[in-house]
Amino acid sequence: VSFTPAGLGEGTHTVTVDVSDVAGNAATQASWTFKVDTVAPVLSKTSPIDWANVIKPNVVITAVEAMSGLNETTTNFTLTGSVTGNIVGSGGWTGLVYTFVPTNNLSENETYTATMDVDDNAGNSATHLSFVFEVDVTKPTIDNLVPTSGAWVTTATPTVSAQIHDE
Repeated sequence: VSFTPAGLGEGTHTVTVDVSDVAGNAATQASWTFKVDTVAPVLSKTSPIDWANVIKPNVVITAVEAMSGLNETTTNFTLTGSVTGNIVGSGGWTGLVYTFVPTNNLSENETYTATMDVDDNAGNSATHLSFVFEVDVTKPTIDNLVPTSGAWVTTATPTVSAQIHDE
């Protein structure tokens, strides 16, 4: 016996088969369940967004997976520096949040590319995620204040200025 249902929705479905032969002998009923998951996980960058302001930033990716759950064993995460190449560290899932921590400090003079691929337990593959960020831990400085601190001015509309340096 074979049957192809049309348009099953996401989730659990139960099949029951009852049959009797021409003599009226009934088979033991067969009943089983199976699950439909046609939607792939969706990955998004959580941090850093464009810039990291610590020298050893956590790289955090969030997944949305509502049906079968993530198959964590299929996770393929890489962090690559434009100068240093592959960045070594440790990463893992806590629920639907993946966190990677580099072993060593990163450099301010480099662009980093994070990538991830992962499947759900049904075998649907997430769209490849790739994003870049840079590290900047140097604080900007402010100088050349006009008017100078404590100065008297002779107008009610003085020009006020400061020089900002961010290297």
